[in-house]
Amino acid sequence: MKYHPLENDLYPLLKLAIPLALTGIVGASTGFFETLFLAKLGQDILAAGALVSWLYGTCAVILIGTLNSINILISHKHGANDQAGISLVARDGLLLSLLLTVPALLLFWNMSPIFLLFGQNPAVVSLAESYLHALAWGVLPNFISIAIFEFIIGLGHTRTIMYFSVFGVTLVIFFSYAFIFGAFGFPALGIAGAGWGMTTSYWIIAIVISVFALTYKDYKHYFRSIVNIPITPQDANNGEFRI
Repeated sequence: MKYHPLENDLYPLLKLAIPLALTGIVGASTGFFETLFLAKLGQDILAAGALVSWLYGTCAVILIGTLNSINILISHKHGANDQAGISLVARDGLLLSLLLTVPALLLFWNMSPIFLLFGQNPAVVSLAESYLHALAWGVLPNFISIAIFEFIIGLGHTRTIMYFSVFGVTLVIFFSYAFIFGAFGFPALGIAGAGWGMTTSYWIIAIVISVFALTYKDYKHYFRSIVNIPITPQDANNGEFRI
């Protein structure tokens, strides 16, 4: 068979990369809209939002960045056609997301003294604290969702992630606006509403992506080891494990 660089290399690469690039662009819009909403509430609230964004960005690099390793391990197992190995990585990735939830939650809940230690305005810190305390309740579902997303990315289904990202960002924008300003019958919570909007969205996304992963034919067999149901040779060769 003749080797074609465009067909064999470039096209598969773009097929994976373009949806991920679009996912990143869509995900970045969350911070833009959150800043836009908080700016309408005053400069102190905007400053408090900036503190939270800085902290969340740091956690994203360290903690969420650790979860990014899941897709690398999954892709290696997928390339080797190691179905049982994929299940084990998926299971361990979920366990890792649970373990990382603990330090992230503790950090979010107890960040105020650290902000004050670095000379931040106490009024701004108090506002940031209400935001962080609301956001802390969304750490667990967010990390679980990320672990499942990384599993799907590792299988090469990047378009699926793009669709869920659009869904997730839409939820965050809607609930953040609703809770911040008291729209659509929701209570007006101010800056805390930004945290509750994200937390509500994270729980919805986690539930939806979990149900999807456990029921969709291309994914459900991989999670059998989590409930101690072994993968059978028939499952591993039934043609459902494809990109």
